[in-house]
Amino acid sequence: MNKRWLYILCMVCLMAVTACRRVRPQGAANRTEPDSTALALMEMNFRLATEADHKLVERVQQENLPYVLDISNFWYYREAPTDGREVKNGMHVVYTATIRNLDTNALIEEVEEEIEVGKRATLRAIDICLPLMREGETFRLLAPYYNAYGRDGNEQVPPLTNVSILLTVNNITKI
Repeated sequence: MNKRWLYILCMVCLMAVTACRRVRPQGAANRTEPDSTALALMEMNFRLATEADHKLVERVQQENLPYVLDISNFWYYREAPTDGREVKNGMHVVYTATIRNLDTNALIEEVEEEIEVGKRATLRAIDICLPLMREGETFRLLAPYYNAYGRDGNEQVPPLTNVSILLTVNNITKI
């Protein structure tokens, strides 16, 4: 009787070991044909971003101010330069921002808040721009939707909204 139970136990263990084979993942690396849906989405996103960038270039040409194109694809103009302290990542600053829809010039929001620079606590364009500024300075920003409220927008902001921002660093509260 013991041999029979030992035989059954060995068979159960053997079945368990052979049944626990690892399944190959079905990611993109295992496919030979391209994913048409992903390619279509990438193409659509590229087209939307290109259109947004084109609108910003048109606005820069209309305003005829010496805007600078940042590597992150937003434009900025140092409207009121100062000799204040440089803003750096990790500092706590109080800033004000007047944010408008670039196409309609409608006011989206006025913000005054204290944040830690570099912690992505605000719009991406503002967060990237703050380390370029000094205490007391004012910048004009022209930001595409993907550096502002994103492709979907929010309750107050329609999808794909490019924005203009009047940004001022009021003071540095903590270094």
